[in-house]
Amino acid sequence: GRAATIVSWDEAQGKWRVRIDGSSVDNFVLPGNLELNAAPWKLSLEVPRAVELAATEKFLSEVVGHVKVLDRVMKEAAIETYVFAERPFGLKIQGGVIRAVAGTARRLGIRTGSTVIAVGD
Repeated sequence: GRAATIVSWDEAQGKWRVRIDGSSVDNFVLPGNLELNAAPWKLSLEVPRAVELAATEKFLSEVVGHVKVLDRVMKEAAIETYVFAERPFGLKIQGGVIRAVAGTARRLGIRTGSTVIAVGD
């Protein structure tokens, strides 16, 4: 596959309008032909240097709590799970993290940086 950016949904065609990285031309892709590699949302919070705030401590605590929940949701939305009957060839695992992928493991779509949850029967 090739990396692309989703531009918009085309209701009439029932397809996503995408722009292949490095191209200036939009293409249309069926939803089943897309693989999401990263959460499509970005959260950026900026606070100016001087802020005049008339809010209670409870209100601020609630806001911070909701931002933390949103952070967890965003991370979980990007999780991919693989279950194998046997360990595929081509994995280098150190400290529970996949450090290198080659051969069969690469063909199966396993990515470096993934975390190994369990190995065994």
